[in-house]
Parts: sequence; C-alpha cells; structure tokens
Amino acid sequence: MSVSSCLSTAFSCDTSSDRLTVDSIADSAEANLSQVITDILATGSISRSNQQYLLNLTRSQQFLSGRDVVLINRVFHRLQIGLLRVVND
Repeated sequence: MSVSSCLSTAFSCDTSSDRLTVDSIADSAEANLSQVITDILATGSISRSNQQYLLNLTRSQQFLSGRDVVLINRVFHRLQIGLLRVVND
C-alpha cells in the first residue's frame, strides 16, 4: 500500500518497514504548521501558497490546538495591519 493511500484513509498502515499512524500524521502536520509560521514571521513575508494553506486550515474540519489558532491569528493580524507582505510563489 502506498503512503498516499495511507494518508487518504487516515488510519494505521504498514509500508514495508515503516509504520504510518494517525498520530504521526498529526505530529507531522503540526510540525509543518509551526515551521511555516516560523518562516513567515522571521522573513516578514508570506507566499500566496502559504496564505492559502493557512486559510484552508482555518476552514477545515481538522482539529487545531489553541496554540495553532493563536499562531495563525497572529499571522493574519500582522497581514491585516501591514507588517507582512504577500509575495508570489
């Protein structure tokens, strides 16, 4: 079974020697979100794809921790008051 089919089922799955679980997917997504936000705040700019990624997260049914919501809101607030600039990919 391929990794992409494992991700689409969002359940446990064995791929050769690697084991992919719901927890590892959630941890990976949270780490990715933290890295995206860290990069945005460090550079003072947000790409259109990252802006869309954050918008999709806020609109999705995916659970976001309180910390994630605060970080996403911080990015959008900075964008609204002009402290971040939007750049094309």
